[in-house]
Amino acid sequence: MRGLIVFGIPALAVASLALAGCDGTGPGQGPKVAATLPNPKAGLWRESFSRDGQNLGLIGDVRACLDAVARSRLSALGGHADRSMCQNQSVTRDPDGGYRFSSTCNMGPGGQVITQGVLSGDLASRYRVHSQTDTTGASIGGMNGRHVMDIQADYLGPCPGDMKPGDVMIASGLKVNMNHLHAATRSLAGGG
Repeated sequence: MRGLIVFGIPALAVASLALAGCDGTGPGQGPKVAATLPNPKAGLWRESFSRDGQNLGLIGDVRACLDAVARSRLSALGGHADRSMCQNQSVTRDPDGGYRFSSTCNMGPGGQVITQGVLSGDLASRYRVHSQTDTTGASIGGMNGRHVMDIQADYLGPCPGDMKPGDVMIASGLKVNMNHLHAATRSLAGGG
C-alpha cells in the first residue's frame, strides 16, 4: 500500500485510494488477490482523520475534489518510490466486499515501515480506512513505533466552483492541488 505523507496527511493517498481499479470479485466469493484498491466516486469528499485515537487537529476535516486524473496523481505521488522501496505489497478482497492491504517499505532515513489495513464501505457515498503502521530504524526517533490511522470519508456531491479536480483543502483553509505536488515530487525524485 502506498505510504504517502502530504502536509502531515499520511493517508491521503490511502484515503482517496487513487488506485487503478478492482478485480471484479463479488461479495461472498472468498478472499481474492486484487491488483489494487478500488477508486472512490469522482467528486467532493470530506475526509476525517485520527491517529492513535486522537483527531488530527492541525489538519481537521479535509475536502478533496477528485476525478480520474486527480486519483492517478495521488497514486503516482504515493507510488513513485514504492516500486523501488516497497516489497510484499498485497491487496486482497474479503467475502464481505472489503479490502485488506499490506506492505513493507524501506524508506531510507524514514526507517522500515510495515503497514496493514482494511478498507470498507461502498466508495460511492462513504468509506472507512483503518491501518496500522510499525516503523523501526527511522533517523527521527519519534517516527518509530506503532501507529494506528483511521479515516472516515463521506461523499458530498459534485466539486464546487471554487475547487478544481486535484484540489485538497484542509480545515485551516490551505488549498493544494495534487497536480502541483505531483510535479514537485517528480522533481525531488529526479524524475524531471
